Amino acid sequence: MCSPPPTGSGSISQGLLSRRGARVIGAVSAPGKAAAAEAVGARHVIVRGADPDELTRRALDLTGGRGDVVYDGIGKDTSEAGLAALRPRGMSSWSVPPPGPCHRSTRVPRAPRLALPHRPTLVDRATDPEELTARAADVFRWLREGVLKTAIGGWYSFDRAGEAHADLQSGTTTGKLLLQPGH
Repeated sequence: MCSPPPTGSGSISQGLLSRRGARVIGAVSAPGKAAAAEAVGARHVIVRGADPDELTRRALDLTGGRGDVVYDGIGKDTSEAGLAALRPRGMSSWSVPPPGPCHRSTRVPRAPRLALPHRPTLVDRATDPEELTARAADVFRWLREGVLKTAIGGWYSFDRAGEAHADLQSGTTTGKLLLQPGH
């Protein structure tokens, strides 16, 4: 399961994973985002509703609890469903802090089965300047080739940064929200 599209890491992950043959399950916050998730490579899309158990039930239905990897870009609202969808000793990777009272904690939420948690950082992926340069070149090439796509969902002046954050947090936005200097 990979979430969320298409604001950034979710859409990029889904595109790269599906391109490599993975069966991608996307989780979105609104029905209007389902088509965008499918467009970037999700084979299945789950719309998160008010009932968090529904997301878990759908994830289990689609994976049978045998998912190999969960890439979670949302955190608190999706972590339990992602863990339930994993096979024993499956890998769970968060690009946001895991849920818990201490937001920047590395605490792992209680899992129904043993899961191997991972919190990736750039240092994990590029250990020296040459590797970083090569990986950056790959990303820019994929953007030029259309393998990776990014959408701009809105422009905000710096004095509206709080509004941009609230819009992003609401789950109603699609695409990157950019702060524009000098406006």
